[in-house]
Amino acid sequence: MIFIDGANVFGAIKTINEEIERKNVDLPPEQKINKIKIDYVKLVELLSDSRDKRRTYFFDGKPERSPNNKEYFFNALRKQGITVITRPVRYKTLDCERCKLWKNIHEEAVKKGNAGIKPFNIENGEPIGYPTKFNQEFQKGIDVALVTELLRMAREDVYDTALVVSGDNDYKNAIECVKSMGKRVEVASFRSALGDDLKEVADKLIFLDDYITSIRQ
Repeated sequence: MIFIDGANVFGAIKTINEEIERKNVDLPPEQKINKIKIDYVKLVELLSDSRDKRRTYFFDGKPERSPNNKEYFFNALRKQGITVITRPVRYKTLDCERCKLWKNIHEEAVKKGNAGIKPFNIENGEPIGYPTKFNQEFQKGIDVALVTELLRMAREDVYDTALVVSGDNDYKNAIECVKSMGKRVEVASFRSALGDDLKEVADKLIFLDDYITSIRQ
């Protein structure tokens, strides 16, 4: 049985792609490195290895705002036989410190009469066209959903071996509980996303960095 923490995988891939972008800056066009996208069918095949193909569960946040491009992605996974379990994505308003800094620099330049700089139009205390706040998505309940299924299926003796695709240390206690039931738990993760706690409790570690060419689109 495979349990994929979508947010953790996406975060790890984002980190890898940001590093690729930094490297590409100094490379000529013909040597630039392509960014990575994961083919989840290939990932499941890799993790199943020579064993029977395992049932796979993919856990992720589902945006409630439109357009919801993730729904197309989820439907593609379902068509490949992967069960998708989602929780609503929440939003919180954060201050943009960089925007505030730019606003202060701009206003100071206006006060000094710097040529070519015009004052912002202010509406409700915010400079129009250059907001100092932004909305950030955050996922809540994904790890709980994964842990719930991991424990439930262990108690119901649905699997002998679980493979958790995540490096999140929050899964440590659940994995220890599952192992106390006599189950085997393997962990697959990119090195940049793997927490030390999971290194200690996993029966087997699979570093996905070593299989990029096999699981990329």
